[in-house]
Amino acid sequence: LDKTAAENPLHYSISNGVTINTASLAAPANDAVVLQLAAPLEKSVLYEVAVSSLVTDCSGNTIGTNAILPFALPEPIGPQDIVINEILFNPETGGVDFLEVYNRSNKILNLADLVIGNLEVGVDTVTAAVVTDQLLFPSRYAVFTEKRGDILSRYTVQDEKALLENDLPSFNDDEGNVTLFRADTVLATIIDAFDYSEDFHHPFLDKVDGISLERLSTESPTQNRNNWHSAAKSAGFATPTYQNSQLIGNQAAVDDFIEIPTPTFSPDGDGYQDFLTINFQTDKPGYAAQIKIFDAEGRLVKTLANTDLIATEGFLRWDGDTDEGTKARIGIYVLWVELFHPDGDKRDFKKTCVVAGRL
Repeated sequence: LDKTAAENPLHYSISNGVTINTASLAAPANDAVVLQLAAPLEKSVLYEVAVSSLVTDCSGNTIGTNAILPFALPEPIGPQDIVINEILFNPETGGVDFLEVYNRSNKILNLADLVIGNLEVGVDTVTAAVVTDQLLFPSRYAVFTEKRGDILSRYTVQDEKALLENDLPSFNDDEGNVTLFRADTVLATIIDAFDYSEDFHHPFLDKVDGISLERLSTESPTQNRNNWHSAAKSAGFATPTYQNSQLIGNQAAVDDFIEIPTPTFSPDGDGYQDFLTINFQTDKPGYAAQIKIFDAEGRLVKTLANTDLIATEGFLRWDGDTDEGTKARIGIYVLWVELFHPDGDKRDFKKTCVVAGRL
């Protein structure tokens, strides 16, 4: 950089009224400038630094127009600030794994604070630190893989800057663990963890090689198997760096314990209403539930819960499969829910739903 032009503080500006006192070249390469500010910056505030076109190199080449860069001071990552959002653990032959994370907080975070681990019980712990200093803004995604080119060649990547090449711990093809943690203290802080399984994929898939598991809701627990589903065929079987094809967003309001927001669904893997979502919200904790699905003739088709303890709020999912592992026929079905509470309360609910499909 040209010393005279680069060390003029008037050639730089920072948004939000930040005052620049001095500008100085960083020796010995003189290819960077250090700006000394009049006051400290605030954490998680988005700033923009702009460089004047009057800044040139030693040959007189200008930096050009629109030399503006957003930046921020990140905050420490806390539990559940970043969540595991999508994982490809069983790639196609010759392919590689990937792991997608999502910033569900209102903080600006530094991905370099993360360590990715495989912490299976009884298996040696394998970890890989994130080596890229990159900010992750609220409601944004980042994807880690060991070969960017492989993911770019196989899937649609809408934000290539969010696709980062980084070591990953090995992920077993049948089941395993992925854990995000922060290791900047004596004791590691667990950010999120997911015990995945090949069984979480849609039961009617002929094969799962090259198909990612997507998180359905960023607000529901990571370890809830109902919160995971195979990526849709219409999305190319994976959605690295952008919104999941099977995202259901926030659950609809529940007026009377049980609610089915969309009672008609078609389990054909096209990414549109591939499964039935059953939202629930109880008046107190401690309920156990029996949840069964019957066909129009009253025959039991699928048991979703068998006296299982449920949370006070959440959702269940039916993929249109039967207890025998076959696909339910097109037609009308009855969802029967029976709730039991230790204090003696008992509640029964019946809802109808429709399995649709092409004739």
